[in-house]
Amino acid sequence: MTTCIAIDFGASSGRVISAKFDGEKIILDEIHRFYNGIYNIDGVDCWDYEKLFGEVITGLKKVKQLGIKPSSVGVDTWGVDFVLIDEAGNLIGKPVAYRDHRTDYSIAEYDEAFSLKKLYKKTGIQQMQFNTIFQLFALSKLDKKQLDCADKILLVPDYFHYLLSGKKLNEYTQASTSSLIDAATMAWDTGLISELGINPQLFCEIARPGRIIGELKDSIIEETGLTGVKVVLPAAHDTASAVVAAPNASENSVFISSGTWSILGAQLDSPICTEEAMRLGYTNEGGADGKILFMTNIMGMWLIQECMKIFEPKIDYHQLDAMIQEVNTDCAIIDVKDQRFLNPKNMVEEIKNYCKESGQQIPQSPGEIGKVIFQSLAISYAQAIKDFEKITGRTINEINIIGGGCQNNYLNQLTADLTNCKVTAGPIEATAIGNVITQLQGLNKIKDIQDAKKIITNSFEVTIFTPQKRENLEKIRFFLEKN
Repeated sequence: MTTCIAIDFGASSGRVISAKFDGEKIILDEIHRFYNGIYNIDGVDCWDYEKLFGEVITGLKKVKQLGIKPSSVGVDTWGVDFVLIDEAGNLIGKPVAYRDHRTDYSIAEYDEAFSLKKLYKKTGIQQMQFNTIFQLFALSKLDKKQLDCADKILLVPDYFHYLLSGKKLNEYTQASTSSLIDAATMAWDTGLISELGINPQLFCEIARPGRIIGELKDSIIEETGLTGVKVVLPAAHDTASAVVAAPNASENSVFISSGTWSILGAQLDSPICTEEAMRLGYTNEGGADGKILFMTNIMGMWLIQECMKIFEPKIDYHQLDAMIQEVNTDCAIIDVKDQRFLNPKNMVEEIKNYCKESGQQIPQSPGEIGKVIFQSLAISYAQAIKDFEKITGRTINEINIIGGGCQNNYLNQLTADLTNCKVTAGPIEATAIGNVITQLQGLNKIKDIQDAKKIITNSFEVTIFTPQKRENLEKIRFFLEKN
């Protein structure tokens, strides 16, 4: 029996998960769950990394208390965010979150100073205002002294791996989200970095998933009581880890990693950095096994998560689902990629204002608002698949929905109906599973991805949704055809 610890950070929560592997099946056990969220500090949206690492230590202490003897530990997080550290490893400046408004105008300003077309041709990364390159571009103008004082730039999981092991590295899948890596060479593009007025030496060696970077450092051993635990790099970008757990990877399938973001795409052997791919919002990020994850980012469960905080009286997701099923009237359709939904003060009011401005019926009840969101997400999925087929020449007939969002049966069925594709929903804990799979590969307990897929199929259940013809989808189909 081999036990790995997956530390999985999402934008709204984090977990410390124990995974036992007997050679055929993986059994997950959630040891510790904790809240994560954005805090406004002096007008700046930030993460609290000190608190989050304290939760990691709490989780590892629980592992010891439960008598679990792990062989390894690895961390995955969301993409693009970073920290600056000095030679002693101390943080420089505020730990700014990607939803902060400092980058609101960065894309247009970068294009004026350099060239977005040139940037995409080199990196192949979907140009979203919070990409690391645009955050650094904004920081270089707001407070260049921070960059001048820094010893290294570590992306978020790199920072946590550093706190655990003392080793400064940039994991490949996470680094690929930065829009600072050459898509062809898979190395830091020192020319792009230098253009920003930043010393390329601030970036570390790029390390591949599965690499054993050391063991828990002495101070962590003393604090947790855990000994002999290797620190193994998973695919540290949570999407890349989740894709490892997708049960089907045929040429006729796409995945949707469904969480705070819905990320739709497939694995390719080489990047596609064409103007058409750029125009349609596709990105080329690093995969766990050296493949390219060709995909697009769609505003996901963030939309409903933010609304659920506002609804009064408070309801849970099961109640919301029942309310949605009771809504028989046509609902408005919103553009879930509109930047107005990235970090509004009040998501419910933002959705209502969008509907009013676009001349549509304004949703009032939680059920109506939920239906607007899920209909709009399903439409966005269908549009993204049409674009994917156009760019790649592939024909898609199956969708793997993985991650926490795959539990939304209404959205799953609607997606199947609109796309005329079979939908396989699950596994739910895809990110943690992928994290563990890559650790096990690093420990030489699993041969390759094909072996991993068999183990995943043996270990976790999925639910199948087949397309159904429904008369009440004419409005939505008309919208799709028009767009």
